[in-house]
This record gives sequence, structure tokens and C-alpha cells, in this order.
Amino acid sequence: MPTDTIEMRMAHLEGAYEQIDKRLGTVEERLALVENKIDGLRRDIDQRFERVDQRFERIDQRFERIDHSLRTQFYWLVGLMLSLLAVGIFRH
Repeated sequence: MPTDTIEMRMAHLEGAYEQIDKRLGTVEERLALVENKIDGLRRDIDQRFERVDQRFERIDQRFERIDHSLRTQFYWLVGLMLSLLAVGIFRH
């Protein structure tokens, strides 16, 4: 009788281990799915930040062009004013 009891207990333990193994396998599969989703989200976020960085670069380039244009116009205006001043001085 004690032998049957040990065999029954061993069989019960083996069954429990099989259930644990199946459940852990399911947990591993679900974790893999979560990891894949997180990786996908990370890629999406990285792509969006790259697009934002590109937009800021284009904005910086536009500001540089505007700055260059304003400087050029300012220098022309100063040159014109100095020329007119010089003409006025030399006429008198």
C-alpha cells in the first residue's frame, strides 16, 4: 500500500509539473507578444522623433535664410543712406 501511495503522489506531481510547464509556456508566449509590441512602439516613437528633428532642421534653415536676407537688405539700406548722405554733404 505505501508503494501505491508513493506512485500516486509521484503521478500527481508529474501532472502538476506538466500543468506548470504548459502555463509557463503560455506566459512566455504572452511576454514575447508584449515585447514585440513594445519594440514596435519604440520604432514608431523613434521614427516620429526623426521626423520632428527633420522639421526642426528645415525650420532652422529657413531662419538662416531669413537672417541672411535681412542682413543683406540692412546693408543695402545702410549703404544707400550713406550714399545719399555723402551726396548731400558734397553738394553743399
